[in-house]
Amino acid sequence: MQLGSAYLRAGEEDKSLTAYKKALEIDPRPLWFNNVGYELADANKQLPLALEYAEKAVREDEQLSAKVKLSDLKKEDLAYTPALAAYWDSLGWVYFRMGNLDSAEKYLNSAWLLSQSPTIGDHLGQVYEKQHRKDAAVHIYRLALYRSSLRPRAIPSEEEKETGSRLEHLSPGSAGDSHNVPATSDELSRIRTFKLPRLVPKSASAEFFLLLAPDSKVEDVKFISGSKQLESSAKTLRAIDFKSAFPDNGPARLLRRGILSCYEYTGCSFVLYNLEDVRSVN
Repeated sequence: MQLGSAYLRAGEEDKSLTAYKKALEIDPRPLWFNNVGYELADANKQLPLALEYAEKAVREDEQLSAKVKLSDLKKEDLAYTPALAAYWDSLGWVYFRMGNLDSAEKYLNSAWLLSQSPTIGDHLGQVYEKQHRKDAAVHIYRLALYRSSLRPRAIPSEEEKETGSRLEHLSPGSAGDSHNVPATSDELSRIRTFKLPRLVPKSASAEFFLLLAPDSKVEDVKFISGSKQLESSAKTLRAIDFKSAFPDNGPARLLRRGILSCYEYTGCSFVLYNLEDVRSVN
């Protein structure tokens, strides 16, 4: 993979493809098909092949995610949903490079809503720019920069600088204000927060796993830990419209973990964890 990428950056496309194909022979998992597809799209080279590889990665991971069962949840099952976000991003990025902006927006928007990744936000912003949707591009760049600022680092990454430059070009003076705007943080939290009716008279909390299917369907719910008073809240959680954006008609299932919190005076809400914060099945 590294050799193929080095050749690609040096302009040696034939040697690059030979190395990439060798890597895929050694390990034909969706991860590597995705990575090759993304590298080719990022370099704006061999786009039909990039599309083939990115689509293969998406289809295979969607099929793997469809096999997840909450009744027999394994640690490796946690990887499928973050992978889907990455693979949807790659496929959307290929579509963007090919000029298919409608398909690009569909996959990148789904990936963004799922992961709130700064990289994906930047990609989606570029789609909005091409569609001449300036306000939407400025908005998503702000959100991406805020998410990027949460990563601990001494200096901004090149990616963060590029997003900042794009934002500054569209809205001069905006880039410097994107890191510490409370409204930005609140908006990102609201995407993952769902208000519920009062379930218990006093304060209580519990964590659950959810298996989400297309059409905002909650396919299954599993109590993990917390107040026993809330253990029977599965029916309430099943009724939530999580507004999950699936970009295609594949069999994908999204595994999400969240916390149900109830308070004596303000009622209850369910908050989905960020994907990167889910590391355990218990």
